Amino acid sequence: PTQSPSAPSSALAKQSEGKPRSLLVTIQVNRCPAIAPLATLSEANAARHGIDLAQCHRHFAQLKATPGLVEKLQETYAKASFEKPKDPDAMLYSGSFFSDDDRALMDQIREAPPEALAAYAGRFRDPRGDELLFRYRARNHPETLTGKERGKWKRFILHRQKTHRTPEAALARIAQLPPSEPLADLAAHLAAAQ
Repeated sequence: PTQSPSAPSSALAKQSEGKPRSLLVTIQVNRCPAIAPLATLSEANAARHGIDLAQCHRHFAQLKATPGLVEKLQETYAKASFEKPKDPDAMLYSGSFFSDDDRALMDQIREAPPEALAAYAGRFRDPRGDELLFRYRARNHPETLTGKERGKWKRFILHRQKTHRTPEAALARIAQLPPSEPLADLAAHLAAAQ
């Protein structure tokens, strides 16, 4: 961080006139290339990806030393209302867990031969189950899909490609953010990957 993360809580959501913008952002599930605890990154992998571990540790120490930061974050997010995800993949992270019966069914599915998977449709208690089963089959055993299911999968993929999950959309979102060296590096990486 080059600016103080102790900006008013209103600045956590957007920049207020005359006040420094906070460098803290919300991480959105399934929309970030990679987020993991720093302890999971070896020195060799950090070097390979151009990550300065010493700088990461300095930033962490700086955040920990910022008076009132935890309270400001708690105040900000206590007021926040989050839209519940409607996509079954994202709903896996929303706190609603599968019943023991559905989990047992999932264990059976993982052990079942690909040609037997379609027979499990309609057996879930949780309404997410059938869609997740369909996506599991489409991702792992596309040869088991019917013509109608292949069309459904193609429409699903096209919809995902038209949303924020593409490199082009990520570049467009980066272009709207204030300039910074890490964002420029990310933009260059995404552009090179196309």
